[in-house]
Amino acid sequence: MAAIPDSDRARAQRLRTRLQAGLEIDADDAAWVEAYDARPGKRGPQFAASRKTRLVHHVEESDESVVAGQSAASWAASAAFAREDGRRLDSIVDRGITALCRAVDTYEKMTLALLRERQADAVLHRALLESVRTHYLERTEAEAALIRAESAPAEPDETSGVESAIVQALIKNGFGGDKPQRKPPNGSSGAEEND
Repeated sequence: MAAIPDSDRARAQRLRTRLQAGLEIDADDAAWVEAYDARPGKRGPQFAASRKTRLVHHVEESDESVVAGQSAASWAASAAFAREDGRRLDSIVDRGITALCRAVDTYEKMTLALLRERQADAVLHRALLESVRTHYLERTEAEAALIRAESAPAEPDETSGVESAIVQALIKNGFGGDKPQRKPPNGSSGAEEND
């Protein structure tokens, strides 16, 4: 039995597809398909089939192919190329995820360092505020005590009579009482100065 050329197989397949779709074909083409299907030793349309399912990182990939005649080898080669391309993409994704993990680790270290620094700043800030607050409260209390002491009536004691007598004598003699007479300079009567 002679091998059927690929072009005859392809032509027969194309014409059968048109007939199944309900399209009209020429009478010559219809006769050719009948003669082609009726030839002696015909085993029916030759085809090959393959199916592949692969699970990669929770991504389901399904690949199916149905090939007529001798071109199954080319389809198998294409499937091998697709598998190899998938492995390449897996490698690229793996490298990307590794780089992302390193970036996240670096970000975590930076965040923890900033957190420790912020906590130290907060402790220092609270200590500064507490020292200012304590100083302010002490100063306010001292000022309040001074104001209370100034506004309270003076309590008499045994020296208060003596002090008031001294103060009155000073006021009378030196601060508004009789003025002491100054002596005039030599040779003058003193009347000129009293003017």
